[in-house]
Amino acid sequence: MADTEAGLSMLTSDGQDKDGGHPRYLYGFEELYRRKPSQNSFREKCSMRLKKICSRQAIKKTVLGNFPFLKIMRGYDILRYLPNDVIAGMTVGIMQIPQGMAYAALASLPPICGLYTSLFSPLIYFFFGSSRHASMGTIAVVSLMIAAVLDTRLAADIPGTTFNFTQPGNLTDLDIERATDSRKIEIATALTLVSGLVMMVLGKLGMGFLTTYMSEYLISGFTTGVAVHVVSSQTKNVLGLKVKRFNGVFKVVKTWIEILRNIADTNWIPLVTSAVSMVIIYVIKTQINERFKKRLRIPVPIELIVVIIGTVVSHFARFKNDFDVKVIGEIPAGIPQPKIPDVSLVTSHLGDAVIIGVIAFAQSVSMAKMLALKNKQTVNANQEMFAYGAGSVLCSIFSGYIPAASVARSVVQDGAGGITQIASLVGCCVVLVVVMAVGPLFYSLPSCILSSVIIVNLRSMFRQLLQLPVLWRRSKWDFSIWVITLMCVILLDADVGLGIGIIFSILTVVCRTQRSGFTLKGEVDLTSQYRSKKRYECSTNTTIRKVKFEGTTEENGMPMEPESQNVSHVTYIILDMTGVNFIDTMGVKALSRVMAEFESVDIKVLIAGLREEVLDILQTSDFIPQHKHQLFLDMSHALHSVDSTIAF
Repeated sequence: MADTEAGLSMLTSDGQDKDGGHPRYLYGFEELYRRKPSQNSFREKCSMRLKKICSRQAIKKTVLGNFPFLKIMRGYDILRYLPNDVIAGMTVGIMQIPQGMAYAALASLPPICGLYTSLFSPLIYFFFGSSRHASMGTIAVVSLMIAAVLDTRLAADIPGTTFNFTQPGNLTDLDIERATDSRKIEIATALTLVSGLVMMVLGKLGMGFLTTYMSEYLISGFTTGVAVHVVSSQTKNVLGLKVKRFNGVFKVVKTWIEILRNIADTNWIPLVTSAVSMVIIYVIKTQINERFKKRLRIPVPIELIVVIIGTVVSHFARFKNDFDVKVIGEIPAGIPQPKIPDVSLVTSHLGDAVIIGVIAFAQSVSMAKMLALKNKQTVNANQEMFAYGAGSVLCSIFSGYIPAASVARSVVQDGAGGITQIASLVGCCVVLVVVMAVGPLFYSLPSCILSSVIIVNLRSMFRQLLQLPVLWRRSKWDFSIWVITLMCVILLDADVGLGIGIIFSILTVVCRTQRSGFTLKGEVDLTSQYRSKKRYECSTNTTIRKVKFEGTTEENGMPMEPESQNVSHVTYIILDMTGVNFIDTMGVKALSRVMAEFESVDIKVLIAGLREEVLDILQTSDFIPQHKHQLFLDMSHALHSVDSTIAF
């Protein structure tokens, strides 16, 4: 052991290699190249920071960051881009009309609320959004979660808060329906305002990273589970049944039990109408729009065509009066008066407001990043969060609800040739025409047709089930996250299932990172590449053990003890720590203890490849000064030192 110490001391006395004059030891490298802490006073630091913030370049960067449209429009070529944006915008605007009404009905709100959301959310996103192709508006996931909150909140309402229910003779069914819809709008807009304000604050605080806790497979399992909820809620409209709405745990199970109990009362008119509508929409979308999308500049707006035909047939065939078919009823014309919602209505649902906002953001920003990657663009997650929040605030003032980017509409906007968010402004103009003049003409539109539109649009969510066999082969952990999230969402409820999915996802990460592993490594055929001896044919060195340590380093995570290893001929153990990204104070003590125990049996432990994140805690724990001759920049330096020592 004394010879070993002497050999290492001859190689370096101050962290420098005597042969090359360059740092080989980590201690010498840190001393030579690490920047010293600033000696400026607090006042000087504040002054320097203020000058940097107030510089012309910083102000320009801030303005362009908060208003991305300025940068986009600065290079806008009208003759080249505008025709594409107009075509794409009209295509998406036409899609917004039936989907806006359908998803508003899914949210148990008047259909006009979906049109308001489809009008104002793209308008505000144009100014604040960083994605050039995201199509803001209504989506199924948000609508379903809004409906759950509305049902819970209305059930808790004291009868008579809006009107006197105890005197039914004073009110007609139409009066009660109108008052209920008005109450729902008040609650939904209040929830939307709270969600929007929270999202705006979170965006400015740089909390866009929150989506990292919601993996792709967690979102996939969640949306598939929500699709089951949506189909369950829309089946009663397809069958023409009047069944009770359920909330909370086992909502899907209770709903299907109630549907089966009343299956004998099925109204054949809405059933046949729904079946014909779904077949037509599905066939046109899959066999024409998707099959010939490269040839079709504009996809066939089959949803709007079915809605128009259904409205006309329902009107002249007197579906409502003669066959007791539910229709959407009155749709007011014009833009509503702006009104600040009363947030006191949702004080018990603040958590729901945040959850719905985060879900809308997570699903939307992942799609926006996908389209940005395809078009070689970038998306700022924090700015996106702020933009979604701003859209919610504006929608809440004009009787809308929480918006989000639709995957289907965004893909269509991109595929139709849309270049910028000018396409969204064109789409707003299309929706505006309907809101101002055409809306009342949809009075006779059967609700079952809107349900058909919703169900057909869910096919992409159900197709996610097909990825399970592949996911099982690739990663058992991701498979378990997908399945557990799906089952919890279906059996419990959307928000509860999501919470359990997030917790389980985090636990899987904790389990994988805390199970610290180590691998015995060797050189592969004199290539200077070191790999696991279990997987590669490696050369054998009886005096040196190379160990790759991965994960986190804690007291109970150290890889080995002298009495548990076959070390009879070993004189050196080199720990490759490049796979360690975290170490705590107990881990530092454990590492020191292990090194001391090996040294007690004349085995020198050398450490190579420490990350910067680990160096800070080692420095503050005085580990580096105490073991400076045992710490190396990388494996090659450590091996060279050992070889030189042995030769000496």
